[in-house]
Amino acid sequence: MKYIYKLLIPGLIILIAFLLLPNFSFAQSKFIVCNGPDCTICDFLILVKNAITFVIELCIILAALFFAGGAIIMMTARESEERVKMGRKMMTDSVIGAAIALSSWVIVGTIMQFLSGSSSKLPWSEIECILK
Repeated sequence: MKYIYKLLIPGLIILIAFLLLPNFSFAQSKFIVCNGPDCTICDFLILVKNAITFVIELCIILAALFFAGGAIIMMTARESEERVKMGRKMMTDSVIGAAIALSSWVIVGTIMQFLSGSSSKLPWSEIECILK
């Protein structure tokens, strides 16, 4: 049993690194949307939307990893009811966390569209900023 954890934790760290490193390398190009004094409130709203989208992507990746971890704990539980409950709780919490993250993304995206004066309804995560 100890050998599984010795392989599982480094494996998860390597998996997380491969999944997240491309996001971090493109983070600067995602976040910087204007140069110096020509920035407007629209550029700020786009920056906020990009940051929120980036964080949501990280949350979904982590939720998937926790879900997989809970499944592995349940599969390796053998006859331990405590470990089955722990794995089930881990899986349930990861699904609830992903649902909360996606719900907040919808709510914040709707607020961002309202603040930017965007007329488009679909896709709601795109901002068409109209300065008046």
